[in-house]
Amino acid sequence: MELEAESVAYFVGNPRGITAKSQSCLANHIRAGASLAGPHLYELTKMAGQMEEALGITAHTLFAPQPPANRKKQRASQAAPQPAPLTAET
Repeated sequence: MELEAESVAYFVGNPRGITAKSQSCLANHIRAGASLAGPHLYELTKMAGQMEEALGITAHTLFAPQPPANRKKQRASQAAPQPAPLTAET
């Protein structure tokens, strides 16, 4: 049970820059021969997603998508600069 709790804490905290003891606890479990492979890993990521949703920190709430019009303007402003128009010298 401790391995699962530490894993979920790591999955939720690490991408957000939160360093906790979960990382060292997980390393100790792995050194002792524990494995998170297979269906067990699916369940852990599912639990982490549920925790993020309960805390209101899911990915779709952290990043607001840009409206399509803004993306077009942004792409246009990043386009290569146009050469200056030629003028007649007098």
